[in-house]
Amino acid sequence: RLRVLPAATLTLARMLTLGVTGAASGDILTVTRLDVTANTYAVVNGGPGAGTLLTMPVSSRYFADFYFSGSNWTLMRAGAMAA
Repeated sequence: RLRVLPAATLTLARMLTLGVTGAASGDILTVTRLDVTANTYAVVNGGPGAGTLLTMPVSSRYFADFYFSGSNWTLMRAGAMAA
């Protein structure tokens, strides 16, 4: 599964909640931010252990992989992407 935030779409800080409905243990979800505006993009666990998993920095192309344990999403890896 892949989610891409296109370039130049953030006009405010935003948040994406990773839901657990339909997710199966072992699922990996990749979220990619191509936007380089001066706004943050947070990714939140929608499971019972709710909380912010990652806040992607401002003005930076960024990616993150999240793993579903069967009840919660966790951050596997993340990093900046070349321009």
